[in-house]
Amino acid sequence: EFSQLEWVQSTFAGVNALTSPSLRQDYTLTNVRGIFGPLIAEYVLGYSIAHYRHFAQYHQQQQNKQWQPHLYTSLKSKTMVILGTGSIGGYLGNAAKAMGIKTIGINRTGIPTSGGEFHQTFHINELSKAFEQADIVVNTLPSTPETRQLLNRQTLSQLNQALLFNV
Repeated sequence: EFSQLEWVQSTFAGVNALTSPSLRQDYTLTNVRGIFGPLIAEYVLGYSIAHYRHFAQYHQQQQNKQWQPHLYTSLKSKTMVILGTGSIGGYLGNAAKAMGIKTIGINRTGIPTSGGEFHQTFHINELSKAFEQADIVVNTLPSTPETRQLLNRQTLSQLNQALLFNV
């Protein structure tokens, strides 16, 4: 099929599913970069605010014509662990820092990024050290053989009531 195919433009940041050895490799594959950081940051921060400020409960109460205040916490008191310090993770780190959230980046080197997006940076082998502090965890890592089983029962059991986003 598609014997004259020369180029595929993916609308996804990750293209691993399109590079399987079982698929044709005789065409150019490109993807978009640089547009997902703001979208992911809005999603993660918006949902985090909604969660910690109990928006769903308040909405339900409004539907029932009730008003019962709930105790809430500010994001300013939270720690966000971001797996992946590339463009998406870096953008999210900057946005979270601007809101007063402590940001911890996880990458393959443990070396801090040059943009200063993270208060701390840990090597991926130090995941448990970061998870001990986490209120919010965001996985921005691509799906690769090295990352596929990274979040499993053992690693997730180290979290203490954290929100988890797998973007």
